[in-house]
Amino acid sequence: MPLPYKPGSHGPEIEYWQAWFRREYRAYAPPEDGYYGKDEVAAVKEMQRRLGLSQSGEFDATTASRVGYVPPAPGLRPIMFTVEGHSSNMFAGPVADTAAQLEAEGLCHHQPIGYNNGPIPFDNASGVNELARLIGSEVMDNLVPFPKGTPWALGGFSQGGIVICDFYFDYLAPGKPLEWRTPDLEGVLAYGNPGRQADSIADWARSWITQAGSHGLDPIRRFGLPGFPAKPDFWVDVYREGDIFAENTDDKSSEVKAAVYQAVARSDFFSNPFSVAAQIAILFGQPVEEVLAIVTAIVSGVAFLGDQPNPHYSPYDISGGVAWMRDRLRS
Repeated sequence: MPLPYKPGSHGPEIEYWQAWFRREYRAYAPPEDGYYGKDEVAAVKEMQRRLGLSQSGEFDATTASRVGYVPPAPGLRPIMFTVEGHSSNMFAGPVADTAAQLEAEGLCHHQPIGYNNGPIPFDNASGVNELARLIGSEVMDNLVPFPKGTPWALGGFSQGGIVICDFYFDYLAPGKPLEWRTPDLEGVLAYGNPGRQADSIADWARSWITQAGSHGLDPIRRFGLPGFPAKPDFWVDVYREGDIFAENTDDKSSEVKAAVYQAVARSDFFSNPFSVAAQIAILFGQPVEEVLAIVTAIVSGVAFLGDQPNPHYSPYDISGGVAWMRDRLRS
């Protein structure tokens, strides 16, 4: 759409411009509804008044040049970034398959995140750093444009869930370095997520779950814990009953599962109370029933990383997630 934007202009490019306006001139930005109407005219007149320009109310090339606005490239589409799990192929899995399907429908570009997903303990930082590098850029390595204001989406599975949670906490949350990207984040789809907030479950997956009150396995860096934000509304979690990465409680057995997780996923063997060392230190002070529960939990937790099929690794029905993300990208 060529400049000027004026009354009657509408569509994705106006939404893009409105998002840019809100980010750069929040104090008097018009609403983001994809339509250039009286609110836009008033906002642009105010901008032009402050710049000492003729107050036409049309966002023309002269106004754009003075404020550094660059229109989006023709055919600009959202980008969906996906982070798959431990030892996974970054091009395959529940979130990669979702993005690939939506890319084939012309709704997004798929940008898989390659990271060091082989080691134990996990190297989550390599995924977080790669997300930060790409999402902080205005063009992808494959030359797909990603200017400010471009809608985007995010998906993570298993270890990828850890990566996207850490990325949100450290880069996208209020006051963090890439907070300016958050207003354009259309949706986050997390499968088997250790950072799952208590009772967070996508509407289409509720029938898969019978146990209420559970949460992700991460005992320290998890949505809703002290020092961490509540899960944002644009984030949905999908898991199946028995998935110990995504479904944990607060009893003794669950504490030990969290300790195994801290060792494997966070390289944390010693901090209290969520560490293998702490649990071993108190082991012999527990009743026999508790000792058996702890041993069972340790065996379950270690076997869980490798045994397939199981509720965490078995192929997902991704149709609900595809439909949800499709609606988000079209909105």
